[in-house]
Amino acid sequence: MFKFLHSYKNFIFASLCIIFFIFLHSYHITQIPAGLYLDETSIGLNAATISSAGTDEYGQKFPIYFKAFGEWKNPLYIYTSAIIFKIFGISEFHLRLTSIFFFAIFLCGIYAFSRKIFKKNISVSHYSLLIAGTLPWFFTLSRISFEVISQIAIAIWLFYFLYISYCEKVNNLNNLNYSNYSNILKKNIYPLVSGLFLALFLYSYSTSRVLAFGIILALFLSFYQKKYWKTHFILMISFFIFILPYIYFSYIHSGALTSRFELLTYLYDEKISVLEKISIFFRNYFSAFDISNFLLFQGDLNIRHSSGYMGQLFFIPFVLFLVGFSGTIQKFFSHNNQSLTDEKNKIIKNKIINNKIIKEKKIQETQETQETQSKKYWRIFLFLILLGSPLPAALTSDIHHSLRLLFFGLMICIFSFYGYNIVIEKYTNKPIKRYVIAGIFFGIFFQSVFYFQNYFSEEMKNKTIFSFGGYELQEAIEWANSQNATAITFYEHAQNPLYASIKFYNHILGTDVEINNFPAQKNSCHLWYKWNAPQKKLPPVSIFRGDKNGIISGACY
Repeated sequence: MFKFLHSYKNFIFASLCIIFFIFLHSYHITQIPAGLYLDETSIGLNAATISSAGTDEYGQKFPIYFKAFGEWKNPLYIYTSAIIFKIFGISEFHLRLTSIFFFAIFLCGIYAFSRKIFKKNISVSHYSLLIAGTLPWFFTLSRISFEVISQIAIAIWLFYFLYISYCEKVNNLNNLNYSNYSNILKKNIYPLVSGLFLALFLYSYSTSRVLAFGIILALFLSFYQKKYWKTHFILMISFFIFILPYIYFSYIHSGALTSRFELLTYLYDEKISVLEKISIFFRNYFSAFDISNFLLFQGDLNIRHSSGYMGQLFFIPFVLFLVGFSGTIQKFFSHNNQSLTDEKNKIIKNKIINNKIIKEKKIQETQETQETQSKKYWRIFLFLILLGSPLPAALTSDIHHSLRLLFFGLMICIFSFYGYNIVIEKYTNKPIKRYVIAGIFFGIFFQSVFYFQNYFSEEMKNKTIFSFGGYELQEAIEWANSQNATAITFYEHAQNPLYASIKFYNHILGTDVEINNFPAQKNSCHLWYKWNAPQKKLPPVSIFRGDKNGIISGACY
């Protein structure tokens, strides 16, 4: 009874933490960052057309991937956003609400994952929620409508189901009657679900197309024993079924999903020698572990990806990551596995029946032994994934790119869970243990307060105005529409990717704004960026007066 109440209280506390962090991440979500970036409105445009007409911006019915300027966008985020638009309507807030939705899934997954692995130390789940809810790496990207946030939301649940599939063997399922289809389903449900989530992971973000197959390779290398082959087989069948649309699209549109990569990578640059390419690869790979310029003190310099204040991580989670990483390596080389060997090979049972001694020598693997061995393989799996997670980013020319390294950030957090558990388990004295836990939590809270003060400042808002480029665009279009003009145009080249923003707001406002660089006509309204003003050949009859820090100007003639 008391155990149930204790678990119930912990669940309520975790739920309140999740609700608080969802509120924190959605607070002023349309004000900071200020304005929508082109990639956001491109996603919003396709989600809007899917929700209203079942087509993408080019009229293609329910496409697998979405053609956009210079790339093909992934389906998971756009279709989720389309559902949100269908339910709540098309708006800036509901577009970014998609990221909050995926972040909520991520928080729930973090809690479930940490509770599943660290059953004996419930404070690990509280720690996991704290860093998931406050780390700059996750916070910044959860507030903008970029596909990448869906990657970690799916990844953490993928790890959850993989852990159950490979590390938890339920005895009462081992002797099921397989003539019953329901029993077969119960036995194999978790590998099947793991295959589904691995496929969803592939559909989430561009780097996942590499990482998904890396996860499969790591599983095969870590869980190599024959007893895991059936689980491998079921997972792969499930994965293959759910990626059939991906295979079909790749066949029909050969090279489409790699066209963006070809622009970003140095691999196809004939001016660079093979040795130089190898050098660039290792430079980019190890830059992911750069403490001063990326992880702790500076972070991604792109304001769209990071606030530029502090690094991607806080100090304490990074230290605990190092503890967890070193602890994992120590377990690989420790000699504490003798107990496994002894338990596995022991057993000589002497039974006396009818005055006869029958010696039976049997090798048994108890469930405890199996789980301990599986958890060892699980740590090897995580270790391989950690080392492999920076590889997709290392193949591109940029360094310190927080979007392409977001999955790496998740792996750092997972190892910090192990590090936290190692630190806490060292203290058997309860008062001292409480002080240590309080110190860790207070240290993270203290650093997060400074981060959030900076993030929600006026200075940060002004930085995002120029970085995102969509500030007051909706207000300017609404103003121009109120002037009863015969035409509204945005003064820009028609091929500029800004077209996605204009079309997105046309969906929201029901307007018909066009992009061109023709001179202003009588009875028309012109909008433009302040740094790209058209020549004024007609005297304006009214002028758009926005924020003094705004970047949009306008006039009607």
